[in-house]
Amino acid sequence: MTQHGLSTLDEKQQTRGLRANALGVPALVFTVAATIGMVAAFIGATPLVFIMAGEGAPGVYVIAVVAYAVFAGGYLAMARKFGSASGLVAFIAHGFGRRAGVAAAYITLLTYPLFLTALYGIFTLFVQQALLQYFSLDVNWVLIAIVSLVIFTAVSYARIEMSVRFLGVILIAGVLVVLVFDGAVISNAATSGAVSFDSFGPGAVFGPALGAAMLFALGSFGGMESVAVYSEEVKDRRKTITRSLYIAIIVIGAFYVVSTWAVVAGIGGDRIAEAAAANPGGFIFTLTAETLGGVWSDILNVIVIVSFAGILIGFTNISSRYQFALGRAGLLPPRLGVTHPRFQSPHLGVVSTGVITLVLVLVFGLAGADPYKHLYTWLIGLATVGSLFLIVLSSAATLVYHVRQRHEENIWNAYIAPALSTLVFGAAVWLALSNYELLAGDAPAAQWLWLFVPVVGVAGFAIGGMRRFAHISFEEVS
Repeated sequence: MTQHGLSTLDEKQQTRGLRANALGVPALVFTVAATIGMVAAFIGATPLVFIMAGEGAPGVYVIAVVAYAVFAGGYLAMARKFGSASGLVAFIAHGFGRRAGVAAAYITLLTYPLFLTALYGIFTLFVQQALLQYFSLDVNWVLIAIVSLVIFTAVSYARIEMSVRFLGVILIAGVLVVLVFDGAVISNAATSGAVSFDSFGPGAVFGPALGAAMLFALGSFGGMESVAVYSEEVKDRRKTITRSLYIAIIVIGAFYVVSTWAVVAGIGGDRIAEAAAANPGGFIFTLTAETLGGVWSDILNVIVIVSFAGILIGFTNISSRYQFALGRAGLLPPRLGVTHPRFQSPHLGVVSTGVITLVLVLVFGLAGADPYKHLYTWLIGLATVGSLFLIVLSSAATLVYHVRQRHEENIWNAYIAPALSTLVFGAAVWLALSNYELLAGDAPAAQWLWLFVPVVGVAGFAIGGMRRFAHISFEEVS
């Protein structure tokens, strides 16, 4: 073969794969933690946990950490064998077969773009309020969404290292600001003798609203299951994925536990539920201003907005990698399964994700919808059900796979962890459906949106049985 022929072949091979050896453990931990948006979740999700669990909120987060640690056992057993940009789809296909894999693929194509679009809704609301408060500018939320969408799509379009650097700065800045807040609040509480460990006692944690509180605590880790989609881009997949996932669970869990404990100490265990219910979006900012001054509260406000930027970039990366992997497998147009010749990023998947998000934003905007009450609440409820359902399917598939294949895997990772994870997250799905109005609001039009998940799954299962998909091999994407 000529030198030109070798060069052409090498270029084709490069454009079929993501950028190899681009991420080490610290970079992957930064990426996952920023995608989850620890600071944004602290401000946006913990108030709901406080309302339902009161002073037991820190203990509820401890349970959530344990739940994800259990999930990680089986998840990593599959990721070490079948790690790829197809993530959970490959796991489900290997456990339940090709048709189930196609069904899962369709659910991911529904879930992650909706997650992303929903988060643009709440992000634009925070930006809109900040522009009005600090600059007296009343900017339409649709315009904010379009401008930010162009910027964040451009970041994801480039090499993965660019996203990681951006996400790393966002994460470190946000965590430092909140840790200063934690230290100041706990120090003040200790001086007055208000520090208590009652938040971790059974009486505080296992209250009547524990189930609903757990739903939102688990939701604070949303995106954790995406670690495997970076499998093709990490150094030493087996070690990097394993270490990164456990470190992320521990670090993020500790952040939530310590920060919620600090809030309880600052406000008081007997008053925390009432304070959160009275001003869910602002009581933490009020506590910050009382403890550190108004300037620090303003800094926290900016950090929350920046944290949301990290989430948007992270979910763009997840959605685009799923589209890339499924395009490569033949479930989507083959062009989506090709990477950028220079950046080796799933550039067409990034563009496709951006277009889908733009269309949804414009539909809601032209309909005169509110970015929070409609765009965010309607879509986040649906996406939450979809993501929890995928976790349940992948956990059950992990168990079935190891029962059938009898691979050399320890009993915890192969059987016990996936069985427990199936039960725990299966209960979370039930809680999500039982309390759907808490996720998606009480608008009649939103109450049945969750049905899209089973409908799309059944459609995918039926399509997976078509002759044209008879020879699809999920080995190609795993």
